[in-house]
Amino acid sequence: MYGYGFFLYDILDRFCKILREANKTEYVEKYENIKQNLKTALNEKAWDGNWFKRAFTDSGKELGCSQNEECKIDSIAQSWAVISNACTEEKISKAMQSLEEHLVDRNARNYQTFKSAI
Repeated sequence: MYGYGFFLYDILDRFCKILREANKTEYVEKYENIKQNLKTALNEKAWDGNWFKRAFTDSGKELGCSQNEECKIDSIAQSWAVISNACTEEKISKAMQSLEEHLVDRNARNYQTFKSAI
């Protein structure tokens, strides 16, 4: 699942900081390389053009793609892409715009209550 990929990136980022603080420099380069390879893979393989894909099945079918009738976009993948800071500002912006466009029901009572409270 791509959402877990972003989660793993965040863990690796935090782990590298701990390694630096502990002066374990012999491990920093190894895990920084793993982190950067993961970042590259996520940005190339998980990006669907306007948002990040959710996952793939055992048979290789991707979920969370613009071509899917169901599970077209998923909040978890978009959220973790932002939280992990593993993607560009442009992708973050597009992903969050797509999330709001496809997943937010502006007519829902809780949305209206939230907007009036701001």
